[in-house]
Amino acid sequence: MTDGQFQETAIEFLKIEKRELIESISVLEKAGVLLRRGNKLRITPDVLADHILHKACLTDQGDSTGYAQEIFEAFREIYPTQVLRNLAELDWRVRSSNDQETNLLDTILLNLKEEFKQSSNLDRCKLLDLIKEIAYYQPEYALEIVQFSMRHPAITPEDESISERYRFTHSNVLSKLPAILSRISYTLEYVPICCDLLWQLGRNDSSRPYNNPPESIRMLIELAKYSTDKSIKFNWQVLETVEQWLQEPNAHDHIYSPLDILDSFLEKDIKHNDYDGRSRKISTFLVDHKITQTLRSKALKLIAGLLISNNIKVSLRALESLGKALEELRDRTSQPLEEANQWWEPEQLEILEMIHSLVTRDVEPLIQLEAIKKLDWYARWSSLSTVQQKAQNIIASIPCTDKLKLTGALMSNYGWNPQVDEFRLDWREREQVINQINKDILESFLKKYPFPQQGIQILNERLQVITTNKDNISTGFLSSLAALNPSYSIELCEQVLEIGDCPLAVHIAPILYQARTFDIERAITVFQCAIDSGISSFCRSFAERYWAWENDIAPDTFHNLIQTLLTHPALEVRKSAIESLAMLIQIRPQLAISLALNVEIDENTELAEELFKALSRNSLKLLKEEELRVLLCKLERVLNLSKHHISEFLVYAAKKIPSRVLQLILNRIDVSMKKDDINYDPLPSTYYENCLHYLSDTEGYEDMLRKIRDLWFDYQAQMEMIFPGICKDSIPNQILLYSFKLEPLYKELYKEASFAFIEEPKLDISPISLRVLNEWINSEDAEKIRAASRLIREFHAGFIFGHLEFVSNLLEQAYKAGDECYEAVSSNLFGIAASGVKMGIPGQPFPEDVRLRDL
Repeated sequence: MTDGQFQETAIEFLKIEKRELIESISVLEKAGVLLRRGNKLRITPDVLADHILHKACLTDQGDSTGYAQEIFEAFREIYPTQVLRNLAELDWRVRSSNDQETNLLDTILLNLKEEFKQSSNLDRCKLLDLIKEIAYYQPEYALEIVQFSMRHPAITPEDESISERYRFTHSNVLSKLPAILSRISYTLEYVPICCDLLWQLGRNDSSRPYNNPPESIRMLIELAKYSTDKSIKFNWQVLETVEQWLQEPNAHDHIYSPLDILDSFLEKDIKHNDYDGRSRKISTFLVDHKITQTLRSKALKLIAGLLISNNIKVSLRALESLGKALEELRDRTSQPLEEANQWWEPEQLEILEMIHSLVTRDVEPLIQLEAIKKLDWYARWSSLSTVQQKAQNIIASIPCTDKLKLTGALMSNYGWNPQVDEFRLDWREREQVINQINKDILESFLKKYPFPQQGIQILNERLQVITTNKDNISTGFLSSLAALNPSYSIELCEQVLEIGDCPLAVHIAPILYQARTFDIERAITVFQCAIDSGISSFCRSFAERYWAWENDIAPDTFHNLIQTLLTHPALEVRKSAIESLAMLIQIRPQLAISLALNVEIDENTELAEELFKALSRNSLKLLKEEELRVLLCKLERVLNLSKHHISEFLVYAAKKIPSRVLQLILNRIDVSMKKDDINYDPLPSTYYENCLHYLSDTEGYEDMLRKIRDLWFDYQAQMEMIFPGICKDSIPNQILLYSFKLEPLYKELYKEASFAFIEEPKLDISPISLRVLNEWINSEDAEKIRAASRLIREFHAGFIFGHLEFVSNLLEQAYKAGDECYEAVSSNLFGIAASGVKMGIPGQPFPEDVRLRDL
């Protein structure tokens, strides 16, 4: 209740003096009506608070008194969420207990809806944060707002004084909706529509990797999961909704599949999180197989229908779901829970029978191979003998056709052949067995397809199926073809070159290389023609292994071919060509370095990482200082430096030419101001080794720190350097925004540059950094003393107690400079001491606190 803004608003609303408000609160607190928690007060018990609010807002007949609207409007600017949530809860409680409608929130909600319709994206996001808090109590209203948000993007323009990169878009609005729908779905009747809307929001969302789905898909998965505090009726509603999706003709044409949600119904345990506001407890419970049996049977029936789909990808995805459903329960030590697994034995046998029915039909071999892969573990290690025997029988029943063998060999999947047993054979024996299997398959292949054009047709067909559905081709089998019949293979490559882009095109290089000794001139001609064609699939194939041709092609021609690959318009070709420099540098270091120096990476982080991966630690020693400078310049526009090999290069460069590394970072800060790209991070990695930590061992370190310190202090002047000609009295909002961004960058830069290896590998703040800061602290200039405390604000928590002499001096000098300075410095030092996250074992002190105690 010490909030001054609250007090002023309360005084105005209640039309009393401030003294009266404070005295009244004190009396109520002494009487026990108000309970203090920190600097906040609440009415206790809760039932009294509910009663008071009810009497204030509603008449005995249930009509609104108008108080709700008055108090919401009065306190909306400071506590909109708290006030509206309490009012919504009251409205919900009255409707639930008396089964009567109220008009308590009618005016408020109507006004919010009209305001929402006329709002910009930014204002809509703020309103949605408010609506999220009442979605549980007002599901119908919240759903109406969600649907309006999805169907009617904002037409009110955003504030043009804000940089475009910071402006809110319709995507920001949509990102707020899953959390609201999750709260609406606590009401059973709204579960189907919530599922539909979440599915529409997330099914084609490509903003995240597939294994880290967007919030909308995660919410759907959570809705489908079993829970200890959720009725199974909710699961049924979700399952029936998923069933309806599966009937749509394009159900499987999205990034995410309905099966991603369906999988949750076949889980056998429940992960339960219990959070009490201070600690989180994670427990695991077993799913009741009797209660869920009917629901699970229906889920399996839906999957069974998808297994026989004409779409191979759908069949494979359904098979994946069955594989997950087969998983056996294990304890924390990975030992099987035998009794629990026996409960699920009938279901496992049912799933195995479904797979058996699938693989013994006239089905695509790729599906049969995937089934073998799924069943192999159960055939070997299942804790249930019936399951183990059934899995073995299914694998044995799969017919080993030539098509299956060829498909398996192209994928390096030999599970269909019991001779390839990785648990019985060592890697040499396994390699010998595989070589013999490949030879037998190839001899049969060449006998069946004696002309290359025939071989190309069948190989293209198999490769197309594999890459469309699995995308894991092994080049070993194709190389074996070239070794067994090089004449056939060179002619095959020549014909592929005439065909142009096709599935075999990307594999032409390993085939040609293995067959080249049969006719080196023809092989080189194919190589050159493939590169000259510019076709990405050909160029990518040769970009992955051009280094192997070093002894076969004339030096000038070899150099030109590589240069063509390094400058190819397709990113994947350039990336592969850069990656292959790592092999070339082992055999032709000077050629590789000269090519590396001319590589254009612009702002692409992937290309930069591949370039510095090629220039490994041993190769870095071959670089001259001028070459290091050239490579450093390439990093100026790269979006971020947070990659392992980029960091490794920067550390090496920091030891050799530290001033140039620091200048690179300063240049990147300038670029970040001009570039205005949210994805551009000017500072080096803090995850891997940080090059700034090695500056302390170099000459001129103190001057470097002083330079960063002064740039941070005078970042307004820096803005004038970056954007010359700006008048201080008329700085545009966008430039002002940049200045606020610039200040923390220099602060972070100073912090990281201040670290030094006190004792390898222990890092701590360098004494030189403290000396540089003391120049300000001892200056008797209050502004600089405050600035010094702000500059160290991001230092680690242990800094305060690890450098008591420095901290004591800072406090003494701040005290001498006046109360305002002392208060500001004390606040910043407290912020350092209280910063950071602590983790530990319940009942024991945090390790961080123990370390501080022992300093």
